[in-house]
Amino acid sequence: MSKMQIFESAECTVTQTPGAKKDSELMRIHIIINTLRTNGIEIERYNIVYDESPFIENEIVSNLLGTIGIDGLPIIIVDDEVAMFGRYPSRTEFAKLLGIPRSILVNQKNFGGSCRCI
Repeated sequence: MSKMQIFESAECTVTQTPGAKKDSELMRIHIIINTLRTNGIEIERYNIVYDESPFIENEIVSNLLGTIGIDGLPIIIVDDEVAMFGRYPSRTEFAKLLGIPRSILVNQKNFGGSCRCI
């Protein structure tokens, strides 16, 4: 299984400008990450406001931010390489990047209900 780190913008914990699309995307990611963690898959998640050091200390992230700026967030690092930036992965992409079965992310019991909205 691969190691994933997610470097996120300030908007990921504090929504300064409410917006249905942004809020639903953050909820989608929150549910996916909780589901992964429930299944024993560790995801490191850093917020630029609250976890400044990892953004500076990680040379890959620091260089990418220096080149493209904060519009490149979120930055998804898998096994110490940039997997994607500027957006979050889909469920299928999460599974592929982590080397896990996609069924972990679509199994209804992982969501505590019948909603398959993500």
